[in-house]
Amino acid sequence: MSISSDAALAGHRIPNRLLWVNDAADFVGGCEQYIFNTVRLLRERGIRSTLLYDCRHPRFSTDFAVAFDQAFPLVNAQVQVRSIKPDVIYIHRLSDTSALRELKETGIPTARFFHDYQIFCPREHRYSTIGLRTCRKPMGMRCYFPCLGFINRSENGIGIRMTPVRMLLAQISQNKKLDAFIVGSQYMAKLIAEHGFESRRIHVLPLYVLPPQDAVEATRESDLILFAGQLIRSKGLDTLLRAMAATTRPCRLAIAGQGRQEHVFREMTRRLHLESRVSFLGRIPHEELAHWYARAAAVVVPSRYPETFGLVGPEAMRYGAAVIGTTVGAIEEWLEDELTGFAVPPNDPITMASAIDRITADPNTAITMGSAGKRRCAERFCPQRHIDSLLALFGSLVARGGDCA
Repeated sequence: MSISSDAALAGHRIPNRLLWVNDAADFVGGCEQYIFNTVRLLRERGIRSTLLYDCRHPRFSTDFAVAFDQAFPLVNAQVQVRSIKPDVIYIHRLSDTSALRELKETGIPTARFFHDYQIFCPREHRYSTIGLRTCRKPMGMRCYFPCLGFINRSENGIGIRMTPVRMLLAQISQNKKLDAFIVGSQYMAKLIAEHGFESRRIHVLPLYVLPPQDAVEATRESDLILFAGQLIRSKGLDTLLRAMAATTRPCRLAIAGQGRQEHVFREMTRRLHLESRVSFLGRIPHEELAHWYARAAAVVVPSRYPETFGLVGPEAMRYGAAVIGTTVGAIEEWLEDELTGFAVPPNDPITMASAIDRITADPNTAITMGSAGKRRCAERFCPQRHIDSLLALFGSLVARGGDCA
């Protein structure tokens, strides 16, 4: 398998006009935050960006769209591409396979960043419906039984909807025709290769952490543990709450985020008699979250969902926090066990509680691990490195007329 981590072929002309395609034009999740940040970083290099979004998507934000030179609803892909005249088309989340086909047929070099499991898992979560076990196998008939992965919550949260594996396989087949496949981790590169994507066109570009805009001054609190993320089952907050109930040392947990299952976790907090030790902060601005990263002895990433990268961990490392993370997905690619934090199995509150106890028992351990993490984050996950690799890849695509190995 030939998987590029740098994608660089020096000497090619840097494209100066990019067309971004994404279902939503709003800050829906990590995918959209990546788009917004990367467009702004590319603008500093003189790159012009246009956005095409699905007008049927319920989310649109002028604060998001302002990052682009232009933003239009995706109506007629081929006509719009002829008008915009991009050097490269950069696709992200796109549910409309007919639009995907039309974009490819324009003849413009076309790349897609696979942020998640939108087309690789009927539930998009990669853990089993029964038993909540992290999935480590390609999509197939096992998604029907025993996983029952084809059964999903409906879009409005009422009732269920079915996602046939056959439909996703058809989408995969259409995506395989694109010129380049971009992922954030070796884990994700291996997964899409297992689904038949040509390995020579897979490019690993690890994500990045933006440096703080202002100096963050805070005192590290040896008994403070932080969780930051969506309040949904896939993120494993239930495991963390059980771990908090099993710790042997006094410690506090701050939960930053919101989500559709917040009421479940609040009720679990009451059931476990943790009300005096657990605080729900709600969704807080990134600037405020930076202060929590700087205060916490450790940030816990308890996912059972196999993170395709898991940016919260490196963000915490950027501010000198130790990280306790589960051994799923790409987490092990940035978390170094016993050096920048502790790696623990998913769905294992006892082992997680032990790791929390070790962090809170010795403030020097937290400080040493946090310092190591901060150094590694600066070395490996800086914006400059990602943007350089992205532009080198796009330049190669243009030079080769779309076929980039």
